[in-house]
Amino acid sequence: TFNYFRLKKVEFDHRDYSNYGYILLDTGRISYAKLPEEFPLILGVSGTVGSLIDHEKEAIRSYNLNSFSFLPTFFGDSNLKFDEVNDFQVLDSEENWRDKIFESINKVLKKHRAVLVFFSTYYNLNNFQMEYRNKFDRLYTLTENTRNYLKCIEEAGISNTVTLCTRVMGRGVDFKSSMAVEKEGGVHVIQTFFSLDVKEEKQIKGRTARKDNKGSYQLILCKKHLIDDKIIEAKSSNQMYSTLHQRRLNLMKTEGAKNAE
Repeated sequence: TFNYFRLKKVEFDHRDYSNYGYILLDTGRISYAKLPEEFPLILGVSGTVGSLIDHEKEAIRSYNLNSFSFLPTFFGDSNLKFDEVNDFQVLDSEENWRDKIFESINKVLKKHRAVLVFFSTYYNLNNFQMEYRNKFDRLYTLTENTRNYLKCIEEAGISNTVTLCTRVMGRGVDFKSSMAVEKEGGVHVIQTFFSLDVKEEKQIKGRTARKDNKGSYQLILCKKHLIDDKIIEAKSSNQMYSTLHQRRLNLMKTEGAKNAE
């Protein structure tokens, strides 16, 4: 500390750690994965325990977590609106996929609601933003690197606001809706990719209709992305939500078995 103040009196780059005069001592290493084994009692809360598959349950049991309790939400049944037929679309090309996302956003904005759009990558998000950013009055981008992070979250639930998010923002972010938006049906969520882990989809759905609020959810997918993720074959014609969901569960079990080995 004293060396830091001494160096402040002369020209030095505070980002160059060699200027600080620290002595680095390697005193050992520790595995964070092993730390839970040292505790006699571990308690945890999660909203996705019911979606765990076999190999994930086994991983949890390896830490002596053997008792699970499923409690109903304090707010009762969810007000989320999602129809597996009408709120699910697969488009043949990326151009049509982006156009459909834009069309769906506009449909919701006409009711003066707010829209959250989740993309699998920043690349896909940015491509959409570059093409349509001049067509929205209130457009925000929310990623891991967003500087005005809290402002974006606070204003995401205001009428006529569109917030483009990376998939990471679909977990643990507490979006709130204004009274005006609630009156018209709450925040609308559009997921533009198919989650290979059902828990991720559940979390993204949970960004709206929080507590006892209203909300709706929609899946708009690109066939090319589904083929790339090996969810469907190139010649596949069966692209129903129920079919893709079952395919996803099978993939999770297969990959989980490989990881367990």
